[in-house]
Parts: sequence; C-alpha cells; structure tokens
Amino acid sequence: LEATVRSAASYSAQEALAGNVVDLIAENVDELLSKLNGLSVHTSLGTVVLETNGLEIRSFKKSILEHFLEVISDPNVSFLLLMVGGLGIVVEIFNPGLVGPGVIGVICLLLAFLALGNLPVNWAGVVFILLAVVLIVLEIAVSGFGILGVGATVSLIVGGFLLFNQFGDISPYQPFFNVNRWLLYGSSGVVGVAMTYVGLSSYQLRREVSPEKSRSLIGMQATVTAELSPRGIVLVGNETWTAISDDGRVITTGESVEVQSEDGLILTVSLFVNPE
Repeated sequence: LEATVRSAASYSAQEALAGNVVDLIAENVDELLSKLNGLSVHTSLGTVVLETNGLEIRSFKKSILEHFLEVISDPNVSFLLLMVGGLGIVVEIFNPGLVGPGVIGVICLLLAFLALGNLPVNWAGVVFILLAVVLIVLEIAVSGFGILGVGATVSLIVGGFLLFNQFGDISPYQPFFNVNRWLLYGSSGVVGVAMTYVGLSSYQLRREVSPEKSRSLIGMQATVTAELSPRGIVLVGNETWTAISDDGRVITTGESVEVQSEDGLILTVSLFVNPE
C-alpha cells in the first residue's frame, strides 16, 4: 500500500488482492454484497459485522434538470456562455430593436452565472471577461483604432486563465477546473480579428470622410437610439453614428436631434426644435 502512494506503483486486481492492497474483488454489486456479508469492520464505535443479505438495491437516476446543470457547469461551456451572453448584449446595444440578440445574451449570462455557482470560480476572471465586453463596446462606439480591441483580447485571455484559478494551497480533495486553452486562444483570436477589422474600417472611413460629405450631414435630422449623456448613438437616415450633444445636456432615446458639425466619425448634435 505504501508503494502505491510513495512510488505511484500500479497493480492488477489480482496483484492488489495478493498484496493486501484491497480486501476483495467483486464483478458486480450482487457479488460485492454477498462477499461483504458477515465481514467485520473496525470503526470508531467498535467492531461492526456487516449484514448485507437480502438488501434492496435502489438506483437513483439524474433528473433532466440535473443533467442540464451538469452540462452547463462544464468550465468550457460556462466560459462560452459568458462570452456569447456579453456579445449578444453588444449586438443589441448597436442594433436596438433586434430583440433576439439581447434576449439570447441575457439568457446566456443568467445560465453562465447559474453554472458558475456550481464551480470554484475566481470572480476576478469574471470581471476581466466582462471588462473585455465593455472594451469591445467602447471600441465600436468611440473608434479606438484597435487599441481598445487589443485591450479586450488581452482581458479575455487573462479572464479565461483566472476564471477557475484558485491561488494559494490547492486542496487535494477538490477537483481541478480550467478552460481549455485551445478554446481560450481560439475565441480570443476571433475577438482579436473582429476588433482589428473594426479598427481598420474605422480608420479607413475616417480617412475617406470628405468636406462635401461632412457638409451634407450638417443640418440633417437624426433620431437618438442610445441616450446622449452627452455621448451616445444616433440614426441619420440609415446610418448609425456616434454623437455628442453640443451643450452637454442629456438627450433621451427617441428624441429628434439636428446635426451641427462632424469630426471624423463623431457628430455634434443639438436637440431638434420644430419651427412650428
């Protein structure tokens, strides 16, 4: 028995029985109960003689809910739920009215937190993953030219590594959990490529903005789709633009505004006043 611990020695079933590593060998539960009957066991309360003849064997199967919780409590699944949930919210923010991405995002986030409640989660990892989502939103909203996108990718990788990383002494009685590295690198790569595309597109659009186009937007009426406080999102025709209210006031969603000026991809707007 000492060799199995100190030297990591392995034995076949018969070798373990011959070496007194195990007390008996049974092929199934019925045979096990038969061999255990009459066996004396030393406990803290004294010697106990086992009586296993005629015992009823009951099998307990997992419910559908337990199977579902087992699936989503997989570290890789919970990580994906966090990512998909966050990205769903991002899509809904920049495409208000789609409903679907927002609903899916909220459901995925709720399932992710339900799953994390069954795992030894490091909440610092969760914060980093949610920070990655925030940086993605900022990259799209303020045109960070990829800087915020790089931050989002790095934050996602760090969050994935920290998500189930417990610092200090690891308990030998607690299983070890982590996110599959290929999944982590793959998902981070997808986010990185997407953010690179967004950054390059924003840079290209800023270079292509001409004075003629700038003047064509000035004076146009737009609708606020994300509250200006003072920065937000407006819809000009069929185009979504980042906008800032000219006097710093808060302009709520649904209000009509008028474009006063344009600086690259950012518009300065004022609350539209109907001359009538």
